[in-house]
Amino acid sequence: MSEVIPRLRSRSSITTGKTFLRAPGLWALVVMILALTPWTSGAHGGLDDPATRSYACRFLDQDGEMCSQAWDANPQALYDWMEINIGDAGGVHQPRIPDGELCSAGRAKYGALDTPGNWPVTTVCVVLEAAGGRRLVHRSPGRRGG
Repeated sequence: MSEVIPRLRSRSSITTGKTFLRAPGLWALVVMILALTPWTSGAHGGLDDPATRSYACRFLDQDGEMCSQAWDANPQALYDWMEINIGDAGGVHQPRIPDGELCSAGRAKYGALDTPGNWPVTTVCVVLEAAGGRRLVHRSPGRRGG
């Protein structure tokens, strides 16, 4: 007579099953912690989309009227297009940048960028997803002369 030996489940399959059941809860906790963690931005300098005047003159429209003037005034300022910043603004940049000097951040090196004129412009398009799957689109064409 042959004896029937019952098959035992290996310990690893039992452990794997328990780990699998705990994983969704673990991932939910990780996601919740990441979502609630305050993040700070370390950005500096100018934008390339939409293009700032410094970026546009450096890469997009070097021969345009206003860009030519900016190149003549200080070529190094356009090579350093991404360096237009106030390193120690500490969140109070608005009172530190005088009216009419936004493009240069009030820095003399970039002063030619503040000159009113026919600068290259960028159309900005904002798309918002609304309830019910609707999309709200707003296009804001750039204005010349400012």
